[in-house]
This record gives sequence, structure tokens and C-alpha cells, in this order.
Amino acid sequence: SQITTTGTGAVYEPGTVFVHRSGTGRAQFALVEYVLLDNNGVSQGEALVTNFGTTVHHGVAKAGTSDGRAAQFRGIAAATIASNAYGFSIIGGYCEKCDMSQTTASGHLLAISGSTAGKMTPLGCGTLWNATLGLSSTLGTAAFAFAMSRTANATGIGSVSILGVWA
Repeated sequence: SQITTTGTGAVYEPGTVFVHRSGTGRAQFALVEYVLLDNNGVSQGEALVTNFGTTVHHGVAKAGTSDGRAAQFRGIAAATIASNAYGFSIIGGYCEKCDMSQTTASGHLLAISGSTAGKMTPLGCGTLWNATLGLSSTLGTAAFAFAMSRTANATGIGSVSILGVWA
């Protein structure tokens, strides 16, 4: 069935994980989790993080600029979700629409943007494998890479593969 926002009343058991098939011909597959958004809306393709303001395991919030380069990624909104409503978060596999704050090349690793809320960025991920790490902020910090761009994308919506499963 289509992935859409389901409203303020739960239609499925919150936290349930489903397999989602998208596309025609050579289908693409993803894992999606049925989640509850906090009191801020989120658009399709925007990054979600754990909502630490609630005690439920299925609570998420739109990623803020303070979440940039952090490890609390929970997925990408599969459809627009209204404030305090249930919806679906893509937590693994193919994501047809991911909102990015920077132009990306095919194969670029992506992290949560620290400059634009809800977006993903390749900044800081291009040198992930040879980043200098240490105790001092002067040595730099490697970004947490959660996805990989599947094609070259201008700033805005593009397709990605989510690395691992983030439920």
C-alpha cells in the first residue's frame, strides 16, 4: 500500500517495522518503522532523530541544526507527517526522496546537516575514512555517515541508500 501520514490515532502498533517496496520493474526495497512525530511537522525526505522528550521507543523529531554530525539518526520521513501524528520513517535500504542541503555526487556519504534543519549533507563525510580524530576540537571530528547518495543530486531531493538499520 501507499505510505502516507496516518493521523493522530495509531492505525498500526507504534514501532512496528514493515518492508516497503517502491518503484516498478526493478523494485527497490526499504525497511520502514511506524513512528510518532513530536509537536513539529516534518516533510517527506527530511531527516528524523530520536525524540528524547518522550519515553516511548517509537517517538521521533525532525533533525535540528544541533543534531548535525551526531549519532541520534532514526531515519528519513517517507511522507509528510503532521505535528503529533503517526507516520512512516525509512530506517534502512532504498530511500527515493531524501532532502539534502548540498549538491552531492553519486557515492557520497551523508550525515545530518548542522546548518539546515531536517536535511542531510555530504560535508564532513567525504574524508570520513581518513579523518583526524582526537580529544582536541582542533584535530577535527568525523561525521556520522548514515546514507550514501545513489546519483548525483543538486541541492534538494535525491535518492539514497541508508547504511544499516536505524530503528
